[in-house]
Amino acid sequence: MSTHEVPAKKTIPAFTTREEEAEFWDSHDIADYWDDLKPVTLKANDDVGMAFLIRLDANQFSQLLRLADEQGVAFDALASEWVVERLRDADTLTPG
Repeated sequence: MSTHEVPAKKTIPAFTTREEEAEFWDSHDIADYWDDLKPVTLKANDDVGMAFLIRLDANQFSQLLRLADEQGVAFDALASEWVVERLRDADTLTPG
């Protein structure tokens, strides 16, 4: 390339899978593609629920992990399910 030639502009390729896109970005610098990026507007999901912290001792937590593993679910999903069941049993769960 002579000193007067302008290098070809890099463009973001079309990806067919998330893995393909991840591999691309693992080996490329986003700064080289800054002009190709477009702003987007995201809408928050109002139905995401609330999170809170519960304290369990080490034995209780180990038991929760074991039971969740036996059921093939995440421990936090199992704990949430139990709380919802207990609320339903106590007739305090509101519909909706």
